[in-house]
Amino acid sequence: MTEIKKCERCGKLIGDAYETNYFAYIRMKYCSDCKIQVKREQDAQRMRDLRRKTREINKAKSEQLALLREENEMLRLRIIRMRENM
Repeated sequence: MTEIKKCERCGKLIGDAYETNYFAYIRMKYCSDCKIQVKREQDAQRMRDLRRKTREINKAKSEQLALLREENEMLRLRIIRMRENM
């Protein structure tokens, strides 16, 4: 195990195995400045993915709705023809 950790982005010293809590130490990856930026990038990516999935779901729903409307119109016309033949 390395005794000194450095930020993965900027290389700044972020912790020493003997001076910090062990469990906090093993999770450290970024300095406080880079941590904020990484968090923003991860949140932005998560929101992009969420919006993309939502668009795909909405597109599928709208296509299904259009098919149902078309089917309803055809059924209405069939009912009208059946009533006329009576």
